[in-house]
Amino acid sequence: MGPSAQARQVLAQAVVADPLNQAALTGLIRLALEQNNLAPLPDNLRRLVAMRKPSADILRSAYRKLASDQLLFSPSRDETLRLLQNALAASATAARANS
Repeated sequence: MGPSAQARQVLAQAVVADPLNQAALTGLIRLALEQNNLAPLPDNLRRLVAMRKPSADILRSAYRKLASDQLLFSPSRDETLRLLQNALAASATAARANS
């Protein structure tokens, strides 16, 4: 098992042990994006967006990856893109309200 597989396993176990572990879930999503392991992304992104203040950077990265032509026919793509658009808009609105 390589380092990436070990990291994925550790992060997944952390999320199972504590479903509200936002840092572990964010790391799991980041790793999935880096490795083009896109199957778990829709579910993990839905969970992340439901949490308090998800990272706008990771949401933007996921949006760019899912919006790419190589994933045009991926299942749940359109639904997940809408979810990310709404989350990014909410994040931008909150940022403007706080400044």
